[in-house]
Amino acid sequence: MPGNAYAHYRIGGRSVSYPLLFENVSVNPYTAEIEQTRRISDLSWLEIITGSMRPLHTGDFVGLSLKLVYFFFGILLTMMVFSGMMIWTKRTFRDTAAVLRTRKTNKQPSKGADAQMPAYALQKGDNV
Repeated sequence: MPGNAYAHYRIGGRSVSYPLLFENVSVNPYTAEIEQTRRISDLSWLEIITGSMRPLHTGDFVGLSLKLVYFFFGILLTMMVFSGMMIWTKRTFRDTAAVLRTRKTNKQPSKGADAQMPAYALQKGDNV
């Protein structure tokens, strides 16, 4: 609805050719003439890019189905991060335990640079 009795009706909707942005038409309520149009072809490249950012980021341009796809891939990415951290942690603990076992069986006291290096930094067969 217009803001006052003399204001134009503004009608807007998503473009068929580019659904990320809206196209607007301003209609005079007394003469029913189209006074102004704002089409995608009237926008500059900067307006097109900045106007496309939010719908792409939030998934607003298709509906609930695209939001569910975004949610699924977000969960999948989160699971990949946690599984990578779990693999790295297990490998680090295993290698550290192996180095400590090797040192214990060799019964050689740490000397020099070995004393300042953390156990996980030393590999089997390293002699410093």
